[in-house]
Amino acid sequence: MIGWMPAELTLFGYPHTLSSTLLGAFALSGVLRGLVASLFLPRLKEVRKVRRTLSAPQLVFRVTRFNAFMGLIYEVVTSIRRDR
Repeated sequence: MIGWMPAELTLFGYPHTLSSTLLGAFALSGVLRGLVASLFLPRLKEVRKVRRTLSAPQLVFRVTRFNAFMGLIYEVVTSIRRDR
């Protein structure tokens, strides 16, 4: 795949020179993966029973509260170890 990739591309009338064709291979891979995911993700269904649904604000609060709590625990644990 890398052997046939061009070293220079013209997108929207602007020429772009790639420093490495490997970067182009990664970009092409990412675009193709996104395309495949966008095609198959809507077809997926959850097979197990979902406990409860969270609204977007509840989910954000739950995630940020957990991270803040873990940060507090990290600060307490590292300060205890520093004092020894």
